[in-house]
Amino acid sequence: MPPRLTLEQRNYIVQRFYANENLGCHRLSTVMKEYHARFHQTILRETVQRIVVKFDAHNTLKDIPHGKPRTISSPENRTALMDLVQANPHRSIKFFAAHRPGSASTIHKMMQDSKMKKYSIRANQILSEADYFARAEFSLAMLEMIHADGDFLKKLVISDEAILQ
Repeated sequence: MPPRLTLEQRNYIVQRFYANENLGCHRLSTVMKEYHARFHQTILRETVQRIVVKFDAHNTLKDIPHGKPRTISSPENRTALMDLVQANPHRSIKFFAAHRPGSASTIHKMMQDSKMKKYSIRANQILSEADYFARAEFSLAMLEMIHADGDFLKKLVISDEAILQ
C-alpha cells in the first residue's frame, strides 16, 4: 500500500488542479507531471481525482473519520457519570444507564475504565436466638459422628441442592 499523502501534498494537488482550469481534459495529466516535478514521486490519475472530489464534497483536505462517532464515552459524559456515581454510590448500573445516555454495558465499561469496581450487596439472613442453639446442637452431633466413625468425613456429601437421594 502506498504511503498516505501529507496535507502539503494534497494541498498542492488541489491548487494545481484549479490553477489549470483552462487546460480542460489535459488538466489531470498536467497536475500529475507538476506533482512529479515537485515531489519526485509518481501519482495516479485516480488519486488526483479522489483528492479533488473529496475536497469539493467536504471542503477539507484532512481524512474524513469513518464509523460510529464516539459521543457516548466522551470526557464530558464520563465526568457526568462519575459525578452521578459519587452522588449515588449504592445505586446499580441499571439506574445509571436509565439516567445517563448509553446502554448498561457502555456505562459498565466507562466505570471499569475509571478503575471502579462493581459489587453486589448480598442480604444475609439474620440469626435468631433459636438458631444459635440449633447450630451448637448440630456441631456437637457432627463431632460425635466423627468420633464414632473415623471415615465419616470421607462419606459426607455437601451440596447446595435441597433434595439428595
